[in-house]
Amino acid sequence: RNALGSAILVGFSQVAKSKEVTQFLLRGSDIAKKNIKILGEKLAESNLPIASAWDAEVTKSTTHTFSEKLMMFYTSA
Repeated sequence: RNALGSAILVGFSQVAKSKEVTQFLLRGSDIAKKNIKILGEKLAESNLPIASAWDAEVTKSTTHTFSEKLMMFYTSA
């Protein structure tokens, strides 16, 4: 869930109009990446598979597809 959330937040940050919203979304992505690292290490210690990253699925689009209100709602939920 953190891997998918991080990818979504990176995508949202690319299309946000406001600098503050972009920074908030990137901070959320950084937090998700830290969680992925910590939880991945715990799984590796137990010889369990680690989920793959979704970062490759994020395109370089900057078209304003969603409203900032919708992106912030999704992020905070």
